[in-house]
This record gives sequence, C-alpha cells and structure tokens, in this order.
Amino acid sequence: MRRIEKWNQGTTCLTVLMVGLLTSPATAQPDKGAKESGVIGGRRTPPRVVKILPDPDPGWTLVADGMQFTDAACSDAEGNFYFCDLRGKSGIRKIAPDGTVSTVTKVVPQISGMAIAPDGRFIACVQGGKKQIVAINPKNDAVEVLAENIQPNDLIVNSKGHVYVTVTGKGEVVLITGPGEARTVATGINAPNGIALSPYEGTLAVSEYRGTHVWTFLVRKDGSLAAGKRTMKLQSEQERGGGDGSTVDEEGRYFVTSAAGIQIFSANGDPEGTLPKPQEGNTVSVAFAGDSGRFLYACSADKIYRRPLKTRGVRSDRASDKNYTRIFDGKTLDGWKGDPTYWKVENGALVGEVTPDTLLKRNSFIVWQGDMPADFELMVEYRISARGNSGINYRSEKIDGVPHALRGYQADLDGGKRYTGSNYEEKRRTTLAAQGEVSVVPKIDDAADLPRHAKGNQWTPRKVTGSLGLSEFLKGAALDNDWNEYRLIIKGNRLRHVVNGVLMSDVTDNDPVNSRSDGLLGVQVHVGPPMKVEYRNFRMRALESE
Repeated sequence: MRRIEKWNQGTTCLTVLMVGLLTSPATAQPDKGAKESGVIGGRRTPPRVVKILPDPDPGWTLVADGMQFTDAACSDAEGNFYFCDLRGKSGIRKIAPDGTVSTVTKVVPQISGMAIAPDGRFIACVQGGKKQIVAINPKNDAVEVLAENIQPNDLIVNSKGHVYVTVTGKGEVVLITGPGEARTVATGINAPNGIALSPYEGTLAVSEYRGTHVWTFLVRKDGSLAAGKRTMKLQSEQERGGGDGSTVDEEGRYFVTSAAGIQIFSANGDPEGTLPKPQEGNTVSVAFAGDSGRFLYACSADKIYRRPLKTRGVRSDRASDKNYTRIFDGKTLDGWKGDPTYWKVENGALVGEVTPDTLLKRNSFIVWQGDMPADFELMVEYRISARGNSGINYRSEKIDGVPHALRGYQADLDGGKRYTGSNYEEKRRTTLAAQGEVSVVPKIDDAADLPRHAKGNQWTPRKVTGSLGLSEFLKGAALDNDWNEYRLIIKGNRLRHVVNGVLMSDVTDNDPVNSRSDGLLGVQVHVGPPMKVEYRNFRMRALESE
C-alpha cells in the first residue's frame, strides 16, 4: 500500500514518534479525564501534550466514514477540511465546520497530496498512472499541468505560490515555481514523504518514511533550500521511522502521523509526546480545520476523525500586500526625522552610514513621524555591512535632552549575525531575549533599580522557557551582503521577531511597570567602526484583537 503524506495550506507539520507514551484506542471513544489525570488511551500523557488538550477532552470524534483509503488532508481559511478517498477515486471532498460532507470536484479522481494555492486553486499530486502535479480550479474544473514525469507523493505550497513536492522513490524534493518550471532542490533523503513549512515559511521540514529522522532546510527567497540536516528523531520500535502526513500549529509545533500515533515536536524539534490514532490502521494525514482552526482532523484508513485542541493551525488567509501601509516612499525622507549626517535616501533605500569622519559617540536614530498602532505587524527589508550594527526600535520614547535617541524595544540586527533577531531594550532593560530564545519577562519588585538586574548586557530576571533552534541554523537564516526580510509581530505583551521566515526570538513581557504598549518606531546606526545599513519596502498593518 502506498504511503502518502498530506499538507495543510499555510501550515506545516512533522510527525514525531514517542514510543510507549500513549497507546491508540481501538475505537474513537472519548478519553475520559485526560486533562485531570494526564491520561489518554490508558497511559500517562506528557505534560506538554496535556497543555494543548481541552478540559474536558472529548478525544477523537468520527465525522465521516464509508470510504476506502482517505488521504490528502488540507484546509482553507473558512475552516473547511478537504481530502480524497484515494482508492475510492472520489476526487476532492469537503467537510464543512458543521460536519456537512460534499464533493468539490471529481475531475482528478486520485490525489495523494494536496494544498490550496494563494489563487484558490487546489495543487495536487496525481496518482493512478499519471506522473503529474496539477492545479485544479474548483469553480470550473479547469486543470493545468504544472509538472510531469515526476512521481509525486506529497506537497506543500507557500504564500508565493511555490510548490515543494516529495519524490519518494528518488529521495528528492522538487520545487515548482510555475508551469514547466521544476527543479530538484534536495537529494539524499531516505524515502521523503511528509513535507511542511514552518508558520513564517522560513523552514521546510521533510519526514523520512524509510529512515529515522525529519530533515529541516532553510528556505531562501528564490525558493532554493540550504542548511539541510536531519533534525528530529523519529522514534519507533521498527528500524524505520515511518514518517507520514504532517501539519503545524500557529506556535510552530509539528504534528506527524506514524505507526505509533500522531507525534508532536516543538518548534525547535524537541519531542513533546504523541496523540493516539483515532482507530487501528493507517492514519496518514492530518490538518487543522473547523471553527477558528482549532480542530485537528485526521485521515485514518476509511474514516475521517477530528478532535479539539487548545491550539490552532496557521491561518491560510495571510494578509496580502494591499492590507499594508507603506511608510517610506523610497525617494525622500518625508515622514522621517533624523540627523542628515547619517541618514539619506539612495537607490530606493533608507541608508544609515557612519564614515571614518563621522564616528558616533552615541547611537543615532531616524524616527517615523506618522501614526503607530499599538499592535502591529511590520515588514521591512534590510542589508548591512559586515561590521555593521543596527536595529529597529518600536514602542519607544524619546530621551529628553539627547537628540536622535530612543529608549525602548529593539529588533536587533548586525553584520556578524550574532545578535540578529534578538530583543534588546535600548537604554533600559537590555537583552530580553537573545537570538533563539523564547522568554518570559516577570514583574520585578524594585522597578526603580533597573541597573541591578542588567548584568553582562542581559536582563537577568527573564525566564528562558524555550529554544527556537540550533545557533548555526538561526545564524544561517540571514544572508551576508544581501537583502533580508525582517518581520515584527507585536501584539499585546507578546513580541516576536522573524528574519527571512525564521522565528528568532519570542518575548512575553509581563512586567506591568517597565513594559510599554505603544510608542515610536525608528531605525538605528550604532556606535563603533564605520558601517552602512540599508532599509527598504517598509510595510505595516495594524493587528486587531481577536
């Protein structure tokens, strides 16, 4: 029987096999008392899994049956779940959040992997003798062949419309950037099966079906892959890990189907536990769907099941460029205020430059003079010299008596990439999260005595609660002597910094006295040797509370 992995649009997941943690119930009966006792399926559940289970936990619920072999799980922004009965040649079927089951199209009867592209078409791995990847328009059944003479297994589509396909028999991953535009971007994987993108699309994960690991790769802006390595260990009583269909939640956890159940990895690849399979037999594909994307749906042999979780999938309706306001015109400094000794416009970029004749005695900022929403997403491209040091300040305030200075949160960046992505509070609490840290900043009793808590340029009261990956992987996210994309997601007291699609730091600031909920936006040139930093394509949008 062909093992095929599926993908949820805009989400990615990898399966994790945690031997002996949980057993799978023979039938989809509710797991009574799972939250209270920490038990699912008769065995104790790891605390990290319990954290995402509702209380009470109803377990798996049957939502559709009567099929032969279900697969190709994916979902849309409205919470609809899509799949194919591969052996039953059903074409694309849909389960609405209210449980209504319908057929979308039968124009392609056998699909092993599927995702929804930004233009609304279904991108599908065709089975049944054809070696094709196609795009299906559900409005008129039009089918466009994107690639042929490729035996696909599973696929995922990013927000640019790039399609990544696992070719199990050849041990390859193929990238499709348009009709007839396919190229191999990874080789040497032991039977690649499931494939997923991290929430911000900077990491591609591929599970080995006949191997023992899940691979991770950095995704470059041209779609190519870099820094590939075996990262997540698939534990199994068998010699092979059996990694199959996967999905990812908004926190970056990977959920991977396997013989042992649905294994869960943290965003940095640490095993967190295993959810039991809904029933005995093959559970090969999962996706988040339903109301607010808070149900995990599973293709399990001849049936479809779902269960609620206290997390949700990655939204597939990401804001288009028209939802953002551009705050730099690329021609003038209109709307910005800084020292013209250091700031100018050059080749469409906002340029900060320190020369041997203009060395700084203190950091200097150019500040956006327009309105700033309290909660926002900012996207900007930057390029920095090898010895450069800069940063993007937000929710900041001016310092009385000191021209062109800011005090507040900073998304750090530097040419050496040692600090890029970290959260450094300029002229206040210093480092709130170093590169790769998930941290919680607590309230301190002696709020007036900040210097006592800032040692070695680190805010010592912060509690590091997690890791976002290996140092060499995170440093590799930023490109040398090239344009990089910085994204800030600032909402409430949670502050996330993303570089080229890779989450670099994640701060929850619980200090009611020293935290800030609004303020100024500016970019910096730093004290030190001569340097140059360039910024372009500033785009910002307000984030609404849910």
